[in-house]
Amino acid sequence: MRGAAERGLRGRGGTMTAAVDWPASFFAARRRRPSAEDLRFRRAPSSARALVCVLLDCSASMLAGGRLALAKGVLAHWVTELYRQRAEMVVIGFAGRGAFTLREAGRVGLNERGWLNKVGGGGATPLAAAVRRAARVAKRARANGRRVELRVLTDGRMSALPERPREVDACLVVDLEQAAVPLGRARRLARRWEAGYWRVEDGA
Repeated sequence: MRGAAERGLRGRGGTMTAAVDWPASFFAARRRRPSAEDLRFRRAPSSARALVCVLLDCSASMLAGGRLALAKGVLAHWVTELYRQRAEMVVIGFAGRGAFTLREAGRVGLNERGWLNKVGGGGATPLAAAVRRAARVAKRARANGRRVELRVLTDGRMSALPERPREVDACLVVDLEQAAVPLGRARRLARRWEAGYWRVEDGA
């Protein structure tokens, strides 16, 4: 596994397309553990034709300890970076009995916080449903010549680990688990998918 400052999106061949700049993040946080507001990202090579597909865990477990708020903070920072890159993004939430589109695919704008602030949580963790929806979105995007990057924000409380969708080119799993005895399912998901991985709580 690469160092924390180099973790980011990885494709099947290990190509990195986004990364967290942990030294800058810790500097922003000074002596406390970095929060979402402190995270700093550095650019890495990526396709100008990429569509970033974000899967946001909105389940009940994400409400505990402010994990959903932290995930939304990470997503807000991604929005800033993607806007600068003039990139496109789609956001799919998953909770309760299924998955739902929170933001339709399109170029990222400056004013994205309106819909993001309204996102709530509750229910189970149907990651598989979100993956199926993402696969459909990715299939359409690739038919139009786009490269698809899948980013998952979750605390890993899903009952089963779905297969990596074949339609995506690179994946990143962001682990928001904060349990005293972690289940480690988000980490296992990243390994199963051959995806980039970082655990926000550790900053490592």
